[in-house]
Amino acid sequence: MHKITKLVLPVAGLGKRLRPITLRTPKALVKLKGRPLLDYVLDEVVETDIREVILVTGPTQRKRFLTYLKTAKKRFPGLKFHIRVQNEPLGTGHVLLMAEDLIKDDYFAVRFCDDLLINRTPFFRSLIEEASKLGGSLLTLRRVPKSQVSRFGVVAARRVKRSGSLYRISKIVEKPKIKEAPSNLVLIGAYVLSPSIMRQLKKMDRWLRKGRVNDSLLLTTAFDLDLAEKRKIFGLEFKGQYLDCGTLESLEVANEALKRQPRN
Repeated sequence: MHKITKLVLPVAGLGKRLRPITLRTPKALVKLKGRPLLDYVLDEVVETDIREVILVTGPTQRKRFLTYLKTAKKRFPGLKFHIRVQNEPLGTGHVLLMAEDLIKDDYFAVRFCDDLLINRTPFFRSLIEEASKLGGSLLTLRRVPKSQVSRFGVVAARRVKRSGSLYRISKIVEKPKIKEAPSNLVLIGAYVLSPSIMRQLKKMDRWLRKGRVNDSLLLTTAFDLDLAEKRKIFGLEFKGQYLDCGTLESLEVANEALKRQPRN
């Protein structure tokens, strides 16, 4: 058993698909039903053992997040917040490296704010509880129609038990052609990562500095390296309501869906 107490939030993205809203507002602070997307993620976090939240932002967005945190600290008093700045857009893996001084050699969670996960039982809590019992990373999976697989990272995986939602992942294919997709199980934005992933990213960063890889550190490459070295990566299938908030159209759909949710 290992306790997961740290969360990294990659909030440095420019949110180009949400323009013109994101010309003035960072994507994670775009409002959905009157609240910033980031609020919905922090609502999930307080249901877990996470105590430290690390926001990795871009240099031009830092002040906006500092302003946001002035009120967020009052709404979420059990959380300690940190901000790290990614000065260059060098990929999702590079984002996580910006938090390496705080993560050190611990298991840690990652959550992307434009994926909203609605479930009767708080799914993020279930993900972290399941991950605490496993010896490896745990990624969130969702089934999509075969016609949509080319938009996602798709996994080859087998169930750990005959029934249930836990899978052992053997391969990840980024945005494959429909005929080349190993399944219709795709990655969505909630992970718990083992210390080996941070070590892979540090190794990739050294290669980058020596000119041995391209100029982006992709998190999926770190997954590939872990799988190649026979480390375990699992997937937990999400079966609740998934709301993509990454485009103007999907944000409007999510807003309407939340309006239909029963009030607590």
